[in-house]
Amino acid sequence: MDDKPSRVLPTPDSEVRAVSNIAIKNALKGLPLFGSLLADLLQARRERIAEAMREQSKTRLDQFYAALLRDPLTMDHDQACAFLDLPDFHALLRACVADIEDEKACAYAILARGIAAGDVPVDHRRHFILSLRDLSMEELVRLRKALVAHEQWLIPDQSGIGNGHVAEEAFLGTGQPGSYQSIHSQNLSARGFAYSGRISELGIEFAKSIWRPSELTPEANGFATWLKQNIAILNYEIGSRHMDNVAVDLTDRLRAMRFPSSVASVTTANKDDFRNFTRGILILGSNSYAKMNPHLDALREILTQLPTVIVQTAKIARYPDQLQSVGVVRHGEFPDPLKVACEMLADSMRKDTKA
Repeated sequence: MDDKPSRVLPTPDSEVRAVSNIAIKNALKGLPLFGSLLADLLQARRERIAEAMREQSKTRLDQFYAALLRDPLTMDHDQACAFLDLPDFHALLRACVADIEDEKACAYAILARGIAAGDVPVDHRRHFILSLRDLSMEELVRLRKALVAHEQWLIPDQSGIGNGHVAEEAFLGTGQPGSYQSIHSQNLSARGFAYSGRISELGIEFAKSIWRPSELTPEANGFATWLKQNIAILNYEIGSRHMDNVAVDLTDRLRAMRFPSSVASVTTANKDDFRNFTRGILILGSNSYAKMNPHLDALREILTQLPTVIVQTAKIARYPDQLQSVGVVRHGEFPDPLKVACEMLADSMRKDTKA
């Protein structure tokens, strides 16, 4: 006996008898069995299919009204009656019931709430209803994420480095010709919601009319955001394997704390480039002093303005005593000096916030 579950639904006895009778009738008439059998089966199932469609429509309307009435609408009796009589409301209901994607029922309800509250301009209503009907749920989600990326500085996945962020193009880019990403992008662009991999003003308005505010946050879309800090990792031995590894490790640790960072060294020529940084970590190796010495005046000037932690990463890591800092992590003092340096930076930020 085969113990695998059957993938074929059992046929009710009444249907077996009906099929048998149809087959016998066709055989006796000498007619081609397939075409006539299919027509008779469709006829026999018509009422059942119609009933299933009625049930589906009822379920869809229940979802729509539940979402519509999820939060109270501030409307008097006359306003409510006028809204329910609006042709746009009837068109929206018909589109909701006819839509093949159940997941969009809430989007229809949110759009209806926006229309009722007067938040959707009259000249945009019909376009938004038709667009909601024609766009897939996947395309609506892409537009939603593009809006979040447009408004927030999103941290990319762990494959990213430094202070990069997730751009709108990640969701609205054209991709390879014929790919689904290309199709989604073209569909959104054709309705005026996107252009050149970016969300348009009309797209922003549309997205906000079909999604709740709670669904337009980075967290609701699986993202975290960078904090409003910019950390300069000052390294005078760029190209040294040991020091480059230290800088990468430090970048990863800051990233885990949601701090964006960039690796560079202050020189006389580029000191103005550091005006936009909010904190600094100066990492010192055995050869750093000799390389920073020609630029000490520029480094001193930056460190007087940029709260910086100094970290010795080698036993011999000299630096001028007159350099200002919010803390010094000396080699051999701590089992995890980079962790201590990050904590010192975070502590200085908290103190600034309280002040």
